[in-house]
Amino acid sequence: MKKCLLMFFLVFVLAGCTNDQNSNESSNLSSSSSKDTKIEELQNVNTRLKEQLENSQEKTNDEALRETLNLTFKLISAMASKDYEFIESISSPNVEVSREKNAISIKSIKDVNDDFAEVAFLNSIKLENLEFRGFDLTDETHARLFMAEIRTTKGSEGNSALYFDFVRSEDGRWLLESFLTN
Repeated sequence: MKKCLLMFFLVFVLAGCTNDQNSNESSNLSSSSSKDTKIEELQNVNTRLKEQLENSQEKTNDEALRETLNLTFKLISAMASKDYEFIESISSPNVEVSREKNAISIKSIKDVNDDFAEVAFLNSIKLENLEFRGFDLTDETHARLFMAEIRTTKGSEGNSALYFDFVRSEDGRWLLESFLTN
C-alpha cells in the first residue's frame, strides 16, 4: 500500500511539474505574443505619426509657396507702378526703398565698394513672361523663390533670373528680405 501511495504521489508530482512547464511555456508564448502585438501597434502608431508630420510639412510648404508667390506678383506690379508705400509695407527692416532711384537697397548684401547692394525696380516685366523656377523653405521663417523672366522678342531672346528672399515677421506675415537679379 505504501508503494501505491508513493507511486501515486510521484505520478501526481510529476504531472504537476509537467503542467507547470506547459503553463509556463504557454504563458511565455502568450507574453511573447502580447509583446509582438504591442510592438506592432507601436509601429503602426509611429507610421501614422510620420505620415501626419509629412502632411503637415507639405501643407506648411504649400502655404508658404502660395503666400510668397502671390506677394512676389504684387511686388512686381508695385515696382512697375512705383507703389512705394506697398513696397515699404512688405519690406523687412533689412530693405530700404529709394524713391529717387526707383531701387531697393539691401542692407545684408554689400557690393565691392562696401555699400549696400542696390537693385533697380523691375518695370517692364509682364507677369505672363514669368516662369517659376523653384522654391526653398529653409525653415519656418525663411523662404526663397526662384523665378525667371523669359524674353522671346526677336533680337533680345533670353531670360533673366530673379531671386526673392522672404522672412516671416513676428505677426506671421511674409516680408521681402532681399531681391536679386542678373
